[in-house]
Amino acid sequence: MSASLDHGPPLTVDDLIEQLRQRIDSFVGLDVNPRQCVLVKTIRRRFCQLYLFNLSGRDDSPEILVKVPVGHADVQYQERCRDAAFVDRPRLFGRVDPESKAVKEYEALRRVQTALDAGPDERFGVVRVFDLLPPQHALVMRWVDQPSLRKKLYAAHRLSSPRLACDLETVFGRTGALLRTHHRLPALPHCETRNTTRDDFLAAIDRFVSYLDEHLPGSDLRRLQQRVIELARGCLPETIPTGQVHGDFAPRNIFVDAANRVSLFDTLGRFEAPIYEDVAKMLMCIHASGPQLISAGVLYAPKRLKRFEDALVRGYFGDRSVPVAAINLFSVQLVLEHWAAIVYRHREHRGAKRIAKQLRRRLWQRGFQQYLNQLLERTETAQP
Repeated sequence: MSASLDHGPPLTVDDLIEQLRQRIDSFVGLDVNPRQCVLVKTIRRRFCQLYLFNLSGRDDSPEILVKVPVGHADVQYQERCRDAAFVDRPRLFGRVDPESKAVKEYEALRRVQTALDAGPDERFGVVRVFDLLPPQHALVMRWVDQPSLRKKLYAAHRLSSPRLACDLETVFGRTGALLRTHHRLPALPHCETRNTTRDDFLAAIDRFVSYLDEHLPGSDLRRLQQRVIELARGCLPETIPTGQVHGDFAPRNIFVDAANRVSLFDTLGRFEAPIYEDVAKMLMCIHASGPQLISAGVLYAPKRLKRFEDALVRGYFGDRSVPVAAINLFSVQLVLEHWAAIVYRHREHRGAKRIAKQLRRRLWQRGFQQYLNQLLERTETAQP
């Protein structure tokens, strides 16, 4: 069994097992004995490959995870970029170089681990990272057998119990507090600063609207853009508050344990950037998730989702004044980027697959338009 990565040597399970056996005694905090290395599962995803190992031999449950943070989508994207005719969609920031992806993720997760070990907080858990295997671009981590926040959020539909929603308010509050802690972490050597001004924000809005306007005739997004420009000039400072952003702060990247402690993962520590990006990403996932948009807003009660939003924002800002207008405007930016990504992927599909996804795309488009209008109306209302 092997997976070929064009930026390194072929990855084989035998290589992994041999390296694990050589290095496993140096893994600080690994409390499993004996320490065998038995592969119990392999998972291949678009942006990573996962190898799950059992160590104790007591059963076949995984105890450590070896993650190669490069998947077939990364390789395909590299190959397409070599084509001089390739035109990518607009992005808020560029995709990470696969050559450095593993090192950046390792350093970013170690940074979180070090900070939380030094200042433990009963609200937060830690995704423990043991090692980096450079020849295979692989991270060795403790296996976390906990549901993601996305799984819990999706379960909190209209027919679910009020107790579940109450627990999720606690979880979102802690998620906001964890994000604030992450934003205050020290910068890593590979960190870059980006998009720190109001002009940067408006330039990104223009890129997304221009792309959507080109591929969605009649969408009337230029009028929406003008509303955003007027609101941004009145609501956003010239220099935007920044922090050590997660980069993909979505419910799928948060674990929740039985005591409602939250842990974050899948971060690269790449940027010092506007703090509102991460907040907006989580809020977009709350209010404009795939199930909610496809169900035309029926699946999840808006009042319940608003309680989750309020808990997240309170957890992040605490007693400070909440910059509602700024968060809404950055939510608009994230929705436009996500919409552009869906349009781009649809254009890449061919034949029956494209036809099959046509209805879904239309439902997403209607949902995005409604959510964007809601965000702008709320921003206009919040103005002094």
